Amino acid sequence: MSGSIGRAGEFAAVTAAFLIVLNVTVVVFIYWRRLRLAVHEKRAERVRARLAPIIESVRADASPADRQRLRDAVADLDAQSRPIAAALLIDRLDEVPASERGAIVELLREAGAIDVALRSAHARTAWRRSLACAALGASGALEAVPALEELLDDHNHHVREAAVEALGAIGDPAALPALRQLYLSETAVRPGIVYAALVELGPAAAEVFREAIGSDNPRVRASACFGLAATSRGDVSQDEVSIEPIEHALKDSDSAVRTAAADALAAVGAGTVPSALVTAVTDPELSVRKAAVRALGAYDDPRAVAAAARALRDDEREIALRSAESLVLLARKPRAGQDAARALAVADGWPVQTARILEAIGAL
Repeated sequence: MSGSIGRAGEFAAVTAAFLIVLNVTVVVFIYWRRLRLAVHEKRAERVRARLAPIIESVRADASPADRQRLRDAVADLDAQSRPIAAALLIDRLDEVPASERGAIVELLREAGAIDVALRSAHARTAWRRSLACAALGASGALEAVPALEELLDDHNHHVREAAVEALGAIGDPAALPALRQLYLSETAVRPGIVYAALVELGPAAAEVFREAIGSDNPRVRASACFGLAATSRGDVSQDEVSIEPIEHALKDSDSAVRTAAADALAAVGAGTVPSALVTAVTDPELSVRKAAVRALGAYDDPRAVAAAARALRDDEREIALRSAESLVLLARKPRAGQDAARALAVADGWPVQTARILEAIGAL
């Protein structure tokens, strides 16, 4: 019995000693980590203080001396200073007017900064690759497109998304095939990020959105409506090719897609109201009717007035109110103004009164 008690005491003593050593090790590690971070931060502050004036001198009219300083600074960059330089450069490029962007890119290219960013795009750590993508996107350098397209297959999703955003920022139509594949497949990158990049490419991306209207995925079809609206010229008569697929989406089997199509047509606006939008005012789904009625106010067309006036009698109070709001907006239009004013005078009920109050306070 006494032997068992002795062994138990020895075990308790060993355990206590182990726990003490473990606690001491943890404390030492925490303080070592804090010291290391403090040293790293001080070093980073010194690097930032040294590089900031040089990055600030990145201007289209940089003097020969400033250009030489930039070349020397780029040549001296090491693994610790490159991320700091990239962050400073991104902030600086955000301030550069579009008219000076070309000259700035040429200055960075001459100094070797673009080459450094391209090499960093293949760094071992994911955050460095992501930062390199952001720097390349901010620079707008066209030669970065192939390297960024390679990173669309990166194993880290943050890097893939940073590459997509950079391709959108550069805006080179050469990236369309790669972005199209990502957008239609909706697998490797969140579709909203690819959508935003495609919109950045402007009218060149309209073909991708037209194709996406026929996707099997309703989320893709819905976002494609907004993409077509964003990349159109905003005139139905001049851009019927872009508007027609949105009208087709108003007949989609998914109500969310029909709602998106109506909202997209509201964003387009024009003179002639699309026939499909007039029909959508009587859609069985409330969200579609609401979006369609709201969209009528964006078109200077007597047919839009007639459709909005009919919708005033909708059983849903919100539809009636949205119809009145559209009539108030239509009353400001050159062609539809008189018809809308007459419709408002005839139907002077609570929806119209509420819409007039919203107009008076500047809410319409």
